[in-house]
Amino acid sequence: MQSYQQMKTNGHKLRLPVHPPTRLPIWVIVFAIICSTALLSQAATNELTTLLQKGLFEEEANHNLEAATQAYQTVITQFDKDRKLAATAVFRLGEVFRKQGKTNEAKAQYERVLREFPDQEKLAALSRKLVSTSSWTPPAQPDQNSFKIMNEARTDAAAGRYADALAKHVWYFENGPDGTRAFALNDWVALAAIYPPALQKLKAIRDEIERRFREGEAWRDPFGPFAEFSSLNGVLQESHKTKDLFLWLHKDRPSAAKTVYPLVEPLLIEAKEFALCGEYIGASSFDSAVRIYQVSKSNYPSGNLAEHNENYFRQKAGTLVALLVLNKRMAEADQVIGKALKAVDDPDFKAMLENARKGEFPPPKYVVPAALQGPAPIRVIPTRDLRVPPSVAVSQAPSGLIVVDDKDAEFQGLWTAGNPELTAEQFGKMYFWTMSGKSEPTSTVIFRPTIPALANYYVEVWHSSGPNRSTSTQWEVVAAGGTNRFSVNQRINGGQWVRLSRYPFTFSRGKDGYVKLSNITGATENTGSFGGVVIADAVRFLPVEADVAETALPTLDPSTLASLRAEAQAELFKCETLLADLKKVEKQALPQVLSTVLTEPDSNLMELLKAKSLAEQKLTEKRSEFAEGHPEVRQAAALVTAVSSQLVEKAEGIMLGLQRRVSTAKSRLARLDAQGSGAPPASRGEDGPK
Repeated sequence: MQSYQQMKTNGHKLRLPVHPPTRLPIWVIVFAIICSTALLSQAATNELTTLLQKGLFEEEANHNLEAATQAYQTVITQFDKDRKLAATAVFRLGEVFRKQGKTNEAKAQYERVLREFPDQEKLAALSRKLVSTSSWTPPAQPDQNSFKIMNEARTDAAAGRYADALAKHVWYFENGPDGTRAFALNDWVALAAIYPPALQKLKAIRDEIERRFREGEAWRDPFGPFAEFSSLNGVLQESHKTKDLFLWLHKDRPSAAKTVYPLVEPLLIEAKEFALCGEYIGASSFDSAVRIYQVSKSNYPSGNLAEHNENYFRQKAGTLVALLVLNKRMAEADQVIGKALKAVDDPDFKAMLENARKGEFPPPKYVVPAALQGPAPIRVIPTRDLRVPPSVAVSQAPSGLIVVDDKDAEFQGLWTAGNPELTAEQFGKMYFWTMSGKSEPTSTVIFRPTIPALANYYVEVWHSSGPNRSTSTQWEVVAAGGTNRFSVNQRINGGQWVRLSRYPFTFSRGKDGYVKLSNITGATENTGSFGGVVIADAVRFLPVEADVAETALPTLDPSTLASLRAEAQAELFKCETLLADLKKVEKQALPQVLSTVLTEPDSNLMELLKAKSLAEQKLTEKRSEFAEGHPEVRQAAALVTAVSSQLVEKAEGIMLGLQRRVSTAKSRLARLDAQGSGAPPASRGEDGPK
């Protein structure tokens, strides 16, 4: 670590981190105050100015709070006439105490500024704000415990600690992982309904993003900031501001407008700005939508992700055709229709496109016909008919099926109701989540069925998936034969039933048996920069007899049987050969290898590889500009590490997908062979009790 004097001699600039929740970093205001001081004539004052700058460096760059305290206290005790210098030192001393968790001592320094230096208006205003607001101390490392802090914000709001809750919401919005900030916005709005400063801060952040756009800030990728601007306007019910900013970008920054257009297209259609939409669309742009659809369909042939993929593609095609027609570009509209029907050719879709060719937009949520929902996978059983409350579902389900939803479960500890608008994968109307732990469980939930008679049941669990989920949630099945434990990765297989074991469990009559989920995920849990989320949603108990009836293959003629068997053998050979080669590759090199060997590379994998390349480039730039221990270098290095971790996890997910395809192909071959020989099918699944 370089000293302040070394950094000064080497010509390095002091680039200190932003201090939330104030609009500008405190050090910027401090230096502005120092620089506004008249030219000092006394050598002693110059020395104190240098000493104050040294204290700022030790506090913000070196995080040496003891050395900073000593420097500030020396300035306070030795100052003569320079009140701005003294007031700055008192204020900074309060900041040091706050960072050390010494709330009372910090408050005393802020009050001293108000009492002894009221003429220093900027510092007095900051001190007044800090005295009257949050006493919460942000973590030293912004990438640590971000989901824990979001959860604390909810707890603080419920307990009436509104200032602390607001400070944590602001911190999370500024430091939380990309792609997860929307999780907290609805909670922030709920806080704003009872705490006006929260609403003011929401609008201030929104207005700041708009100001930065209008003043010409050159974001490397304006899509992210504009998406946040759009989300904030959405929760504030002021989406017209999103459209207004886009109209300004269209006129003054057309390249940025082209990047963010997909975010604002629905608003423009609602406003009947069809001609404006026409400047950003074309038949050629539909090619990427077709590729994404085909890749997603290959990766997710069934389940909720498959349904979402179908919905999105059909909606995209119909909307594009209607816009082209309304812009009198019939030839391009017909090109899109041809490409769309080549990818998906069924009567319902064709009828929708015919209406679009008349200038009619598709309905907001196009419903996929049941015939196109695809065959059910063998190990994971999708049951869209059960995604309703159990009282309705049981009448439609196989005989003897028992579903225990979260509303009937027994919760202990801290669980938070999830926002059903953020996922389409919850069972019924609600789901619950909690943060994972590593030693003693702090949150548990029991799904307890009422068993009508002694019988054997398969146990299957339901969760919504996501990148922030735990990869090793721990489940216990307590049945007549004892207790068995299982681990489930909740980042995958969301929105469908996941079977815990290939073997059924014997449950006695009554309520003695149950399934338990805890927030313990093990000492090796690692989900990147924040702890994993554990989802509790529903558990079902499927009688063995109902399972056989639900999944039996229809009777096939010999020709069809042979054809299906050949397809399964080809799939098995392809996946097993690829897996054997990939297992020889080192973990860190696996993402790059997968991007080249897969027939249709995963789009998310390619984006992560691109993000890693950009992060490494940024790290190289920072290392050429600053010393190795500088905060900007550390921040850039942390970004490279985080993206690399996500890449490895993505590659492991692709490998798991290949393994599931091998298992599915083997099981399908066994069932086809059984039908060909007249023998009963073998039991399904992969994992037995542990």
